[in-house]
Amino acid sequence: MVKKVKDLMLLTNEKQVYYFSGFLTEDGFLLKGKDTTLFVDDRYYEEAVKTVKKGVIVKKLTSFNDIKEEVLRLDAKELLIDFETVSHSEAIKYQEFISIKDCSKELKETFLIKDKSEIELIKKASSITEKAFYKSIKKIRKGITELKLKNIIENNLKKLGASGSSFDIIVAFQENSAIPHHKAGDRKLGKNEVVLIDMGAVYKGYASDMTRTLFYGKPPIKFVSCYEAVKQANELAIKNITLGMTAKDADAIARNSLKEVYLDTYFTHSLGHGVGLNIHEAPTLSKKSEEVIKEDMVFTIEPGVYFEGEFGIRIEDTVVMQKSPKRLFTDDKKLIIK
Repeated sequence: MVKKVKDLMLLTNEKQVYYFSGFLTEDGFLLKGKDTTLFVDDRYYEEAVKTVKKGVIVKKLTSFNDIKEEVLRLDAKELLIDFETVSHSEAIKYQEFISIKDCSKELKETFLIKDKSEIELIKKASSITEKAFYKSIKKIRKGITELKLKNIIENNLKKLGASGSSFDIIVAFQENSAIPHHKAGDRKLGKNEVVLIDMGAVYKGYASDMTRTLFYGKPPIKFVSCYEAVKQANELAIKNITLGMTAKDADAIARNSLKEVYLDTYFTHSLGHGVGLNIHEAPTLSKKSEEVIKEDMVFTIEPGVYFEGEFGIRIEDTVVMQKSPKRLFTDDKKLIIK
């Protein structure tokens, strides 16, 4: 007789499956109870057996009935699923044979604090990102398009060991840099224009995030003074965020710094977000967030100012929280003029 399982969790999100199993697949089902069992079809079975973490059981998946039969065999009282990643139609399928319960909050808390191996992978992803950035900007010249520079960055990330970019890379020239989430297009770079690059690498499943703003030509006084203000806001936050501080108080450090030079109204987004298997995860460093800053959290610090129709500036670091935030990049963030 199988001993009844008190807590049984079923995960289908590829990042969550990877976290608990060590195997990255879009088509896996992971059952986590007393044991951890990964179900994959024939295409991935042999590779999964070789790749999974110690103690993870790999089973072949022939149909959804395999999952249903295993859940029923374990005789769990209820099935924990992540309501934020499971579709309504999927949830209904599970509910046909067992009571379901949301575990999204518990999963967020699990991913919130990074262990040493995770931090090392994010450090590596950050190192690749920084190297790719400085290699790529050597190609900046008059007439290059945003899309061309974006493609150069993507190629360099892969050449340096990344499996890919951690999100759709932002390359924005001049007025487009005032749009925080601009999508790179055919805009050509002209003389005396802003270049904003927001990029990140994925290394063994883990992400990094970095934004730098530079100038092609001779920068005007307004741009230089705003750049120094954003840089100071970034550095003050890194210096003064402490363990136990709320995320909204962390956000206020950078926001108040910009307020002193009358730029806070142009800072239109939150200070940062968590980084890990996902490019955006907890914690959120915003004006309203009551989340508490804890050791071994990994998050971004990215103050910015945006002048519609003119230009924008954002300076972003990925940091790991220790006694204070520790930057995972090594550059001095001085204004780069090409």
